[in-house]
Amino acid sequence: MYFLGLARLTGIIGPLIGTMVVFLLSSEIHGNVAGLFSAALWCFSPLVLANSQLILPDVASASLGLLAAYRFYHWLKVPSFTNAYLAGICLGFA
Repeated sequence: MYFLGLARLTGIIGPLIGTMVVFLLSSEIHGNVAGLFSAALWCFSPLVLANSQLILPDVASASLGLLAAYRFYHWLKVPSFTNAYLAGICLGFA
């Protein structure tokens, strides 16, 4: 029983990464109000709420895909080796 509870605690990391990335990307493009609104839509999405409690890679892969897109967006804005490296690392995790 202990290991199942520990495994379910790791399911919290995916939605938190997704919330952070959605907020950061939306606030960079459209402002802080849009970032808060987008983060609220992400948090209260029925798909995120239903699948984040399960021990499945759905929400985590969506969150890491968003993180890879966010880092790629930064690389498009400022093309440097560091941004390309970070985008590649995030894409590898996705």
